[in-house]
Amino acid sequence: MGPVPNSTSSGFNARTASRCAGASSAKLAGSHSDISVSAVTMQLACSRCSPIRISCGEYPRIRLTRELASSVNFILGTIPPVREIVIVISDLYLAQAPSGRASGLVQGQLETPPGAPGSGAFPGIEHVARFGERTALEGGWRPWLARWLGRGDLANVAPGVIAAVGVVSAGAGAVPAAVGAEHPAADAVSIAADGVSAGPAASAASAGAESPPDSTAWIATPVHLIAGLTSLHLDRRSILRLPTADLEGFALDFNRAFGDSGLRLTPLAAGDFLMQGPATLTAATTEPARALVADLEASLPKGNDAKALKRLGAELEMWLHAHPLNETRRRRGELPVSTLWLWGGTPAQPGRAQVLAAGDSPSAANTTVPFGNDPYLIGLCRLHGDTTHLLPDQLTDLLTDPRPQRAVLVIEVTTMLHLNPHWTVLEALAEIDRRFVSPAIVGLGEGSVESVVLLANDTHWRVRRRDRLKLWRRAHPGITALQRPG
Repeated sequence: MGPVPNSTSSGFNARTASRCAGASSAKLAGSHSDISVSAVTMQLACSRCSPIRISCGEYPRIRLTRELASSVNFILGTIPPVREIVIVISDLYLAQAPSGRASGLVQGQLETPPGAPGSGAFPGIEHVARFGERTALEGGWRPWLARWLGRGDLANVAPGVIAAVGVVSAGAGAVPAAVGAEHPAADAVSIAADGVSAGPAASAASAGAESPPDSTAWIATPVHLIAGLTSLHLDRRSILRLPTADLEGFALDFNRAFGDSGLRLTPLAAGDFLMQGPATLTAATTEPARALVADLEASLPKGNDAKALKRLGAELEMWLHAHPLNETRRRRGELPVSTLWLWGGTPAQPGRAQVLAAGDSPSAANTTVPFGNDPYLIGLCRLHGDTTHLLPDQLTDLLTDPRPQRAVLVIEVTTMLHLNPHWTVLEALAEIDRRFVSPAIVGLGEGSVESVVLLANDTHWRVRRRDRLKLWRRAHPGITALQRPG
């Protein structure tokens, strides 16, 4: 054999190197557990020779290095990874065009205005939509969340009934403390729900059962109707989130004016109301966020008792038309309340209290942590024995907390739009991506999160770390990533 080139003068014969590496690895692995596969490093020699030729000078030099104890990732070794993060964009629904493309959020809001974020502004959402497993949610996100929390028995219970459980009895017109406002000074994305949903599920069920057995409950969302040439319509800022003083004022006045009819209005932490009344007020209703992408007339109550509910809606409009609080809102430069949109109600059913009282143990020793102030979330968690918390400013704040093994965050586009009057829906979604979705994907890549679930537009995506290798999947740029399957 000829002389060994200078660049590989310390190399071994291929067979010798293989035997030495095997023996040394076995010895070191048996003598100390700190040696891992990553401790074997290959130092490639700079050679223009073909690596398939059997020549000692054409093989890389192999060296066994001992991995230092300080190189161990202390955080990942001591803090268990969050098993799953669920992010719910609760009020985002897209209209579906006949071609299968999303035709718009409402009145062309998917058409990107100058300066609005476009493709690349939603890297986390685009990653989830490309690599995640997608499933249509015919019943919406609420039944799915009930099952995820282990309360499948509540999946078919109306949202208004669940929300009623989260209401703390505090007198007529009272509102839970720390309810957010429409003003930038009060970050309504981080409205305090603590104290609203706290307490064991057994007491929560009894609180929710205080109403008469022949009553029902509705979520009453304040809306501002926009008058067109021939009809009324809604836009994204038509769904209002009222500050504490307005909630208390409207509720007190309503209970004085409508008390004889058996109706009662109670403020909710999200900035809307719970209306409780006779079980005769039953009809099929539509969530106001869904009405944004549908014809307003088609979104009105339907069913045998729809006329009674529509009549109540007309009375609410007359009551609110010249209400002093609306005049105050106009002077503040805020939209007046045109009416209260009733939805999510159902008549009382035999045994409902027993159903709500079931399952009174906290979830997995409080390892599931819910964030947000959605009334359904608060009531559901109260029934489950959990306490809802403020939304973190950044998801990274959650990833550094060693307590939760699962987390759910319910986020609302509407609230962000009221806090930022000049934002478009696309800018609100970009902010949700920046604060929550993208950090979750980063945690997925780093191993601090095992899976990420995104719920939006009646669609469920679940993405795991290994899913990023599915490069054959087609990317969906921008907001089109959230459209439902055609």
